[in-house]
Amino acid sequence: MKRIFFSVTLLFIAVLAWGQQRFPLSLKTDDKITMHGFCYWQQLQVKSKDTSFTTHLHRANPDEIKNLKAGTYTLTAVSVFGGKLSKKVELNKKTAPVKWKGLQAFYKRVPEKESLSGKLKLNDTLFILYSSSADENAREKIGITKTASGYKAIQYRGISQEVQQEMQFKDEFFKDVVAFEANGKKANSPKAETAPKAEIYTIALRKEIISFIVPAEWNGMNNLKAKLFIAEQK
Repeated sequence: MKRIFFSVTLLFIAVLAWGQQRFPLSLKTDDKITMHGFCYWQQLQVKSKDTSFTTHLHRANPDEIKNLKAGTYTLTAVSVFGGKLSKKVELNKKTAPVKWKGLQAFYKRVPEKESLSGKLKLNDTLFILYSSSADENAREKIGITKTASGYKAIQYRGISQEVQQEMQFKDEFFKDVVAFEANGKKANSPKAETAPKAEIYTIALRKEIISFIVPAEWNGMNNLKAKLFIAEQK
């Protein structure tokens, strides 16, 4: 009886010790650097039965998360436009570096002749992302949501998911959003990529995106924000 008890105790200790073992999780995604100089997929949510946290993607190549317990993890990549893509990983001492495909193909580039703002439907959010070639810290994101009661403009803190302010604006002034996209495409210039200063934009709707780069100081984002958040509010 003592031998059986001793054996069971040893087995319990071994199982407990295995459960407490920690391993690194190495992850490499297939998304490429954009016109903005970074990747759209910025965050990684990590969940298991006993842990849940969020970390940044692309801190290294590949990214590595250290000191995780052995077990099953759900990894969820989150883009600056709110898109999500998930993957399950079984982590143990034999787990190889994880290669994650599909992020690069998640967003489809559409022809410039198409108008994403013109395709906005009820409960959709159109995102506009801005950066400057002269200042890597100058990054902004706004959203335009079509609701049952009209349109809502959303300003985020930088390019995060944190909302800084929201404001309803008159339906008739949605034409300013459409004009912003149309005028930006007209001003788009490949030569701007080598200009000392240029404004870079990406417009995203659902899983479609359009990008353009405008030389010099077009000031498109500030002008649009002034109209949506101040001048044309209800």
